[in-house]
Amino acid sequence: MWGTTIEKYDLYILTHCLEKERPSDILIEQTCLEVGELSNRQWQELETLYGRFRIIFLRWRYGKKGVKIHMIYHEKQLVYAHWEVPASIIGQRYPFVQKNTVAIIACLTKKSYRGKSICPIAIQSNLQYLPSNQVCWIWTRRENSSSRRSILKSGGKPMGFCERKKRLWGAINHIDYSCHLLDKND
Repeated sequence: MWGTTIEKYDLYILTHCLEKERPSDILIEQTCLEVGELSNRQWQELETLYGRFRIIFLRWRYGKKGVKIHMIYHEKQLVYAHWEVPASIIGQRYPFVQKNTVAIIACLTKKSYRGKSICPIAIQSNLQYLPSNQVCWIWTRRENSSSRRSILKSGGKPMGFCERKKRLWGAINHIDYSCHLLDKND
């Protein structure tokens, strides 16, 4: 259809695994706060990392009670962030996120810090704060091999895929969820 694009996403479930060794060449500090607890300075840092329009969208869509933002600092500079969103908030938009689970979204590492295993460390650290039986979803565009490697390194187990159909060049979004559950032998 004219003006329609399809994006394919791979879906993963994150599980607790032994915490990975931190890279020896970088000392980091971690912070995890609910969106209502962030200071103006922290919001400005997030805006610098994500960009103005993306942070405005994320705050509008997910800036609700129960949503947490996990942030990584190096030398007092924000170098990574992701959002932990409960299914009660994100489940309507992403139907594969089942009731009583959480999703990790909007993972972003500052360009100069990519390739230093910051994302897998942050994700595994986030899981340490969740109950051991908590199911945590994460997904990435199929063509984003760096994100796929980070998710797998974090203990992500492939669960299937979904397609997002964008109509009128993104003005209208519709998510078609189709899942191929992988066999234990896959």
